Amino acid sequence: MRIKQRKIGLRARLTGLTACAVTLMLTVGILTLIGVVENSLKHTTDAAALKSAHDVALLTSSGNIPNPIPVSGPGAIVQIIDDQHRVRGGSAGADRIVPILRSEELGGRNSEVRMTLNGSRLGDSGWWRVVAVPTGLVTDPLTVVVAVPAVSASDSLRVVRTSLWLALPLAVAGVAALTWFVAGRALQPVEAVRQAAASISAAHSQERLPVSGTDEITRLTLTLNEMLDRIANASRRQHEFVANVAHELRTPLTSARTHLEVAAHIGDPTMALESVQDIERLSGIVDDLLLLARADEGRLVTESAPIDVLELARIVAEEQHDDRISVSSGAVFAVADPSHIRRVLTNLVANGARHARTKVHVSAKELATKTVITVSDDGPGIAPADRERALERFVRLDDARARQEGGSGLGLSITAELMRVNGGTLLLSDGQNDVGLTVVLTLPAVEADSPATN
Repeated sequence: MRIKQRKIGLRARLTGLTACAVTLMLTVGILTLIGVVENSLKHTTDAAALKSAHDVALLTSSGNIPNPIPVSGPGAIVQIIDDQHRVRGGSAGADRIVPILRSEELGGRNSEVRMTLNGSRLGDSGWWRVVAVPTGLVTDPLTVVVAVPAVSASDSLRVVRTSLWLALPLAVAGVAALTWFVAGRALQPVEAVRQAAASISAAHSQERLPVSGTDEITRLTLTLNEMLDRIANASRRQHEFVANVAHELRTPLTSARTHLEVAAHIGDPTMALESVQDIERLSGIVDDLLLLARADEGRLVTESAPIDVLELARIVAEEQHDDRISVSSGAVFAVADPSHIRRVLTNLVANGARHARTKVHVSAKELATKTVITVSDDGPGIAPADRERALERFVRLDDARARQEGGSGLGLSITAELMRVNGGTLLLSDGQNDVGLTVVLTLPAVEADSPATN
């Protein structure tokens, strides 16, 4: 069963993560600090006990043990124990029978002992720090044992520990509050961008997100504005496409309907023939739209092979039945889909013949890695500023290339798509002596050792 996760805002996640990280770091810091303080207190207590032990050892080094043994530290207890584990002397209040340390707890002849003992051995409920220092003569080895109450150190450590653990939640709460505030201020531009984006609708598609500053939010805003521009352009092209398709389909349908109605009324076969021509034009538009749709979806299949582009151009020229069309002699090869290139040449030659005054010429040449094909006419040409737009779908530029002269406005866009899927390019340029239009096509050339070139 899928569990629906609760949505948590970025601000809350940042605050939670920061609070967890601070809690972890402070906990480690507190534990480390407590350990350092505890070791420091032990060292201070041991230093005082060792000083007292060394003073007593110096006092008894000659073998004379004063009774009672003087003690400098408050509350300290001193015993002198011989190598038979007997109490030979002690401070006022010290047990003269039972040693503070057991025999196994005492170190060797030349070693010191430091340890913490429960106060039950000394008739107390607290903890004591005990040190043992060897002294005496070689013939009479002794050990000075000094016990110092650790109540003061324990109390100090308890106060430090309690204070630190009580301060921990307050510190975490303070850091969380500060993080919440800072995150809120930092995310204000993001919220402003979100609100601005939410206000942009289809009715206000030209609005853009406000841009200010030079930080990451600004770069995000610029990227979103670029995306909105692309969406707006795509929407505009879609609306234009739908309008153009509707117009292109309505014209032949209306004409065919009129011709059929007249033919049915008067029985004129000529009207029926004109209807068939309109229907064929309508079918051609539908085929062109299907070809572009397959190209947009990447489903346009190519079957590349070495082809003689000039031979294809001659076939296309013969089909046009126009004496103004000429093709260079010889053979020039390229690698492409023959049906696609034939369609490309048909579109360009027919387009050139539609607008040329006296001639349309097709030529080609082979370079090192590519084959260049040119289709030139001496018609009105296309202005440089309009050449990129001329490759868009359903675009007609001026009166010289108007709708009534034929064509659906899809020829150049289909030609560009076919060149693209065959690994080629299409470029519109001025004709010879800046007269007319020259279309420059490039295709992959045939390899030198290919059978086609041989």
